[in-house]
Amino acid sequence: LGDCWIRHPACFQAAIPSMPKRLIDVGLANGSVRLCESKIRARYLTLSHCWGEGQVAMTTTLNFQDRCQEITMSSLSKVFQEAIKVTRFFGIRYIWIDSLCIIQDSRDDWEQESAKMCTIYQNALFTIAASRATTGSEGLLSQTPIHLTTPCFLPQYNFTSAIGNRINIHLAPSDKNDDPNTFVNKIDGPLHDRAWVLQEEMLSHATLAFTEAGMSWQCFSCTRSSLDPEGSNDTFRMSYLQDAIMLRQRYSRRPEILALERTDWQKQHGNMIPFQSKRDGIYADWAATVEKYLMRKVTYPSDRLPALSGVVQGMQEVLSDSYSLEQCVAGTWMYDLPRQLLWSPHWTIFQSSELLKAYEEMGGEGREKQKIRPPRKYVAPSWSWASMYETPISWGNHFWNRENEEEREWFSMLGADWDADGKSIYGNLAKATLTMQGNLMRAFVWDDGMVYESGQRRFKLGKLLLDEGGTLDGIREGGSRDVILMPVLSFKRVQTGYGIAWHISALVLLPTGIKHGEFRRIGLGLMFEKDVFDGGPQSNRFFLV
Repeated sequence: LGDCWIRHPACFQAAIPSMPKRLIDVGLANGSVRLCESKIRARYLTLSHCWGEGQVAMTTTLNFQDRCQEITMSSLSKVFQEAIKVTRFFGIRYIWIDSLCIIQDSRDDWEQESAKMCTIYQNALFTIAASRATTGSEGLLSQTPIHLTTPCFLPQYNFTSAIGNRINIHLAPSDKNDDPNTFVNKIDGPLHDRAWVLQEEMLSHATLAFTEAGMSWQCFSCTRSSLDPEGSNDTFRMSYLQDAIMLRQRYSRRPEILALERTDWQKQHGNMIPFQSKRDGIYADWAATVEKYLMRKVTYPSDRLPALSGVVQGMQEVLSDSYSLEQCVAGTWMYDLPRQLLWSPHWTIFQSSELLKAYEEMGGEGREKQKIRPPRKYVAPSWSWASMYETPISWGNHFWNRENEEEREWFSMLGADWDADGKSIYGNLAKATLTMQGNLMRAFVWDDGMVYESGQRRFKLGKLLLDEGGTLDGIREGGSRDVILMPVLSFKRVQTGYGIAWHISALVLLPTGIKHGEFRRIGLGLMFEKDVFDGGPQSNRFFLV
């Protein structure tokens, strides 16, 4: 930690940031701890842990006053006890633990505090990650004998690199991961299979992780571990999005700023690499984040949006300024709406190559695909990826080479209307509607999954990737079904994937039957020829729900 602050300007916290509403005070004279309201500014740590199947120590409306007086160490799990010991070891008086610092049986308190996850983890000195523990009873520390994970220094093999860096050689246990592209210091373990933990990883100022192989330290500038104590400077492992949130950067839509970015890009890359603005990089990283997030486990479908709300809040701050305020509705960014709409549970092309293996382990294309609909709780509109129930999705190659590939956006958004289901604007929604204007075309789908032009002749327009598996309102029952096609993006060059080639990506819609001009999404259409939409009727206005 001292080396990090001394050598890494980006990691140093010059001023003490604001604190969470409540913290655990570990500095009581009798060795106990207590819950306290934050009244002064002081350094604090956060704990990232698996709740597991066992009983977790929680704060409720009934025991709140008692916890403010004292919490005995014996009443806490082994993970909590050892996290408190680590906090004391570093001379820090306060630690934030979710189950103790949020009143668990108060919906109001849970919504208010969970909406602050971004600043809670950003402002902490660092996060203690119980990476190896599936429950609180297992503790932070590995049971593997320390001599089996401690590297052996081999001074006879040291050398100096061509640029003058001194390279020290250690003999260490082999990583179980055979992928040569995986970082030696990658933090993994059961904790990192949990959906809630992803935002804790992305938002933390730094992380001290307790893994099966020992300890790992990860900050903005380097990683160190028990297997690699000297560490490495590998900031390139970060993404545009994580960089921007951690460093509190701002990427504007102002034309003059985008023009400067283009000029700088051409100076560095010439015309060899298509220009990508920093905002475009952020949106692409958001897609990669969601793809990774949906590979993880979440206990309650209603947590799908709240568990990512901290990243949404941080990203919104990155993309907003006095020129424009970026809005995220149901996990969908409004200034990048065309691309954001083009997700599908059928793509096997992910923004990150490591996700393909995880996708196959989850069942791949054979995994059941279904939306969250009544009688299940409403979580998000049909056009949002968050409407899918325990189903991984991907944007395929829609975020690649957008400068050269994109030709036209086929619709205009006239407005977005949504109501939050609670106090957090980043959490679940009670309803959400997009008001659109653009081309709508009637077609029909046959049981071969192909989309045909309506009329006397059967002319293939493209392929339907249905959001849900099985039968949906007559589709896949050996007959045809009328659908509505809404073109979204067309491309200069043909796109390939899913065994076909196409020129335009479209949403496939059905009327809701509730309101005239109101539609819900049922899938994604990959249209062979874009000229079928040219000269088509322009709808004055329609609504997506």
